[in-house]
Amino acid sequence: MLSDGRFCLRWRESCFGRCNSGHSDERYAMRSARSAHAPGNGDVKAMISLKKGDCEHCGRFYRYSLWNSGFGDTSYAYCDQCGVLALLNYANENVADLPLLSEKYAEIERSWEPYLVACACGGRFRKGAGPRCPFCNEKLSPTHAAAHIEGQSRGARGWRWQNDWSGNHCIVIDDPRNPGSLLQVLDPIANPEAESEPKPEAERTRSRWSPLFGFSK
Repeated sequence: MLSDGRFCLRWRESCFGRCNSGHSDERYAMRSARSAHAPGNGDVKAMISLKKGDCEHCGRFYRYSLWNSGFGDTSYAYCDQCGVLALLNYANENVADLPLLSEKYAEIERSWEPYLVACACGGRFRKGAGPRCPFCNEKLSPTHAAAHIEGQSRGARGWRWQNDWSGNHCIVIDDPRNPGSLLQVLDPIANPEAESEPKPEAERTRSRWSPLFGFSK
């Protein structure tokens, strides 16, 4: 995991374009992360599917992964300026102590906004924000995204995309400037103690087990 909370991916070259297993136009990556609660267990490795989407504003293609908040035990929000995804994992006691939400595994509610630190770009993680094109920075349309999300969701017969950026599923976009890095932050909770005294690394990176298994359809 990178110092800013993004996961680093190691690409498997055979899956650029069409891989040997027949997955058309998808790329696969191996993600590794060490759990702070599992000393001595080494890296926890999991496979992530990166799908291809297109921006309705500039027409360029981007890569993303579709995640299920229930599988990941998370709520989420997007930055209102750059569209970076913030995942808030209920395994983190600071997240668990936040006000109760009417719907747990979905976009956050406004009651959580004051508890979240600002995004690195200067924006805020807010209800009603959404992912943005990594090239032109325009907000992506969830209805436009339906065609490529449903079209690339194999093994989910009859499943339909929610057509919004507030439901159970969220997307995290691959950084085109640093391919293999996901544009996300984990548990950006404002902690008064952290302002006066930095916390040990093991405590800052509390259990990441759940996000490891919040995979796409």
